[in-house]
Amino acid sequence: MDNIYLAIWDVAGEGELTKNLFQVYSPEGGLYPYVGKMIKRPEPSKKQMLSISSGGSLTLKVELNQFYKITSSVGKVAYSAFVPIYTVVDGKVALKGMKQLDSNDLSST
Repeated sequence: MDNIYLAIWDVAGEGELTKNLFQVYSPEGGLYPYVGKMIKRPEPSKKQMLSISSGGSLTLKVELNQFYKITSSVGKVAYSAFVPIYTVVDGKVALKGMKQLDSNDLSST
């Protein structure tokens, strides 16, 4: 299977969120609300893309308390977003379609 290409802002690739990408739960199971920015972005350039191979993974650090109204400790965290998927052919970026991406449970420190 081919690699998929995602815009860096659709996976918090720079540690900055510009839309709600995570489900952040309290230990009791309540969902903390997203309070960060909501920014509409243009189509990304090739420099603004991350390539992920089939079955691959990403390791990123995000300060969740900057983007979610966390009032106590954090329980479960998961990435969950409906995002555009791109192809890159001869250096040109083209929209391939939209896809729901969900992670396994993530660790929080």
